[in-house]
Amino acid sequence: MKKHLLTIFLLITLTKGISYSKPTPYFDLPSPGKEARVFAKGIVSTDALEHSAPAISKENDLILWCLLDSPMYILESRKINGKWTDPSRPSFLSEGFDDVYPRFSPDGKTLYFSSRRPLPKGFPQLEDMWIWQVEKTKDGWGKPTPLDTAICNGATYAHSITANGHLYYSFRKEAGKIFDIRAVSINNPSANIDLPPDINSTNYEDGPFVSPNEDFIIFESNRPGGLGSNDLFICFNQNSIWTEPINMGTKINTEASERFAGLSPDGKYLFWGSSRNNDNNIYWIDASVIDELRPGYISKTIPAKRAHHELIYDEKTSKVMLFGGSSPLESGKTIPFFNDVWSYNGKTWKKIGNIGDERSGMKMAYHTKQQKIYSFGGFYNNNSLADLRIFENERWRTINELPEMKAAEAGFVYDSRRNRFVLFGGSSGRNLVNNSTYEWDGEKWHKFEGTSPEGRQGFAMIYDEKRGKTVLYGGINDGIWEFDGNSWINVKTEGENPGERLVPGYCYDSKRGMMILSGGISNGQRINDTWGWDGTKWHKLSTTAPPKRVMGYMVYDKKRDKVVLFGGRISWPIDENDTWEWDGETWKKVL
Repeated sequence: MKKHLLTIFLLITLTKGISYSKPTPYFDLPSPGKEARVFAKGIVSTDALEHSAPAISKENDLILWCLLDSPMYILESRKINGKWTDPSRPSFLSEGFDDVYPRFSPDGKTLYFSSRRPLPKGFPQLEDMWIWQVEKTKDGWGKPTPLDTAICNGATYAHSITANGHLYYSFRKEAGKIFDIRAVSINNPSANIDLPPDINSTNYEDGPFVSPNEDFIIFESNRPGGLGSNDLFICFNQNSIWTEPINMGTKINTEASERFAGLSPDGKYLFWGSSRNNDNNIYWIDASVIDELRPGYISKTIPAKRAHHELIYDEKTSKVMLFGGSSPLESGKTIPFFNDVWSYNGKTWKKIGNIGDERSGMKMAYHTKQQKIYSFGGFYNNNSLADLRIFENERWRTINELPEMKAAEAGFVYDSRRNRFVLFGGSSGRNLVNNSTYEWDGEKWHKFEGTSPEGRQGFAMIYDEKRGKTVLYGGINDGIWEFDGNSWINVKTEGENPGERLVPGYCYDSKRGMMILSGGISNGQRINDTWGWDGTKWHKLSTTAPPKRVMGYMVYDKKRDKVVLFGGRISWPIDENDTWEWDGETWKKVL
């Protein structure tokens, strides 16, 4: 009896805190959550080249997907008596001709697909794609028929149909390899349907998916502002006006090719094809990622996407603090500034409030003796700022102005050994940089009269507590600079180093006695490596880090022994709001 009770106790103890979620209707798979995951690996996603989002019946008992082979073809799996059948070719496929891109109508009664099979008499005799339809019956499929010539115009490809019968599809532009997107009403082909004004460009646009109520459209493109090959973009229909295309960000896109999105019938999951990880599979994610991209969306649990922000660790509360920043909207036509303050405890972000101070590019330092947060400068209203401030009672209080050192993205650190702040460089205006060093002793500024490094911005600067030196790197490829209060010394290093580096993430890891440097721009390219400087030499800590970005700013959490990174710019005009942690060996995305 005692053994039995002990077993029950152990089971309760071991399972405490574990949450169980109801499986999805799709092969009884667990929900992917808010991280992109391979869909139905070994069933749908195999060693073949699965191309696009699956078509799922309204009853969730039938899934179709396509493979790029020769010829290209469609597979289906049906749920019969509670069990899914092995993948097989549906009865409507042609013999020896390409059949691809299955997509259900919103009512689930009709399946649309693209095919290169011969068209009946009276249709154009193409050696290219045409959109066909086939009715879903109780036991299988009806007879496939091509859409009327009034609907399709020449070679027509991937498609999506809305609840009111609007068909969006891709077509070859000028009979070439470049595609554009077109829309037509199946019920009234002569009617004009407004597309998002910038959906078609001189680049490649393909694979439209439109929500049933037509409130957004997702498509793939290799236009500028992407992360790699082809990215997925989204436009929202707000009050009958389409927004400009928005890159769907790193939750969806990678440096590989992303393509042909689609939703589950209940709208809970987003699917798409991807060539990431040197493979070609179908991926899925919680569809809340779409709402997070809507203009005006404000999360109550995670700070908005941004760059030019600042992170600092508050030793008094043992929390990471996030201040300010900015992020482009409308393809960079407007750049709003943030005035919010957030704290991070290692598990969640919490908004402290709005401080009424919109600015980006300010730099902060922590006064370890006072346990207070200080800031200097920044940028707002087309001007670089020059104010020294202290954060008290959840508000900034200006202590002093230093007009001769207006600066955004300067270097600003607290020298705990000498009990003073050190300020260097930064941008004082367009194409203008500072090359002076100042120190604040608690009462006034003192200009360092010796030789300072060449003026610059977009560099890394930390205070090395272990060695009692301010350390500067980047902005210009002239190696390490160190300042002890008496002089700046240009340290010559041997061996491999980060090389040219602009706007990287950086912080000081007090446990390891290292300046940690990650990402930024090198030789005109965004990179995502991680380095450590120990005062003697560089250590390449990792060849990978969070997705490539600039201004992915970081801070060291002393209590948890973790480097925390938030947001940054992955491409113009695309910012992120992801949270990553580095434990000294590996990076892990936590939010």
